[in-house]
Amino acid sequence: MNWSSRRTLVILAMIVVFSLFIGGMGGALGGRLIDAATRPANAAQTQDTQGASAVVPAAADDSSAVVQAVKKVGPAVVTIVNGGATAASDSSTPSVPNRRFPLNPLLPLPLNPDNQTSVGSGVVIDRQQGYIVTNNHVVDGRKEFTVIFYDGTRAQAKLVGGDSVADIAVIKVDGNVPAAASFGDSSKLELGQEVIAIGSALGDFRNTVTTGVISGQNRRVDKLDGLLQTDAAINHGNSGGPLLNLAGEIIGINTAVVRQGDLTGDVAEGLGFAVPSNTAKTVADQLIKNGKVSRPYLGVSYQLLTPELAAVQNLSVKNGALILSVVAGSPADTAKLAKNDVVTAVDGQVINEDNSLAQLLMSHKAGDKVTLTVVRDKQELKIEVTLAERTDQ
Repeated sequence: MNWSSRRTLVILAMIVVFSLFIGGMGGALGGRLIDAATRPANAAQTQDTQGASAVVPAAADDSSAVVQAVKKVGPAVVTIVNGGATAASDSSTPSVPNRRFPLNPLLPLPLNPDNQTSVGSGVVIDRQQGYIVTNNHVVDGRKEFTVIFYDGTRAQAKLVGGDSVADIAVIKVDGNVPAAASFGDSSKLELGQEVIAIGSALGDFRNTVTTGVISGQNRRVDKLDGLLQTDAAINHGNSGGPLLNLAGEIIGINTAVVRQGDLTGDVAEGLGFAVPSNTAKTVADQLIKNGKVSRPYLGVSYQLLTPELAAVQNLSVKNGALILSVVAGSPADTAKLAKNDVVTAVDGQVINEDNSLAQLLMSHKAGDKVTLTVVRDKQELKIEVTLAERTDQ
């Protein structure tokens, strides 16, 4: 065999070996591509003791603040059946009738056709004593109730006391209570802060969790003043349930939702309201201690002043409480407060969108003397008033 033939054979052999090598590499690469394409998106790859790769499902992420807050407070949230022993004898889950709800500015809890039971929510605030905070309109007119815990167990509850002005009530159960929640400081809330609502939506869906943000503060809805506004979904049955911060603290008690505007008739979404925790705690503490709320009385009707309203009224101040009327014979009348006065502070505490006149007065009691900073005809006055006790509650 001549040199030329030998060289041809060597070249052919090299081509065969190279082809086999490339084929093996392509197969391995193809296998890896197929494995990657068919592996579930949520699967994680680990190495076993032999070095071979294995596919295992990814673990659920339960580390988020919302998840932890719900785990912490969820067991303390209860469903309240306004029917006492009668309702407790019915082993079925109480429900609200299937019907379209009217679009009212302040939605009360619906009643069933025979008007015997209503469904609301509450939250345990004292595990040892069994105290539960809810809305006054959930328990109004009744003395005994059935409480359904998150696991479906039931207990009988009795009314401790209710306050229609703040729409807060306290009921009490005896025996074992699974958990309790603590109040946070609602004065530290900021617009846009994330919040969580838990409650028995429509009565049928116990411990429903929704999330949203603080959309506004110091709002007024119907006769309720100083409310928190949130876009967390709140439905019938959520009344009395807690509004939480991400630390799992109660920063509000859900009380109302607006579905339709008074003036335009427009249908609204994401307009829920809650009693701030500082108000709820103050009222609850008094109800537990005295069975009622001793509320200081000034004797005025007022409107929270805003920069826009101040411009329309041509006022020299932009924040405060604009007096609309003064009740004859009231402490305000005795102190010579007058219509169109603007109260800007109580004992030096400024009135603004975060602190209403009513909220500042609630830190006092009947018989206290307070100094009001008042602007009248662009002149600032200091007026001392002795507060009386409110009796029209």
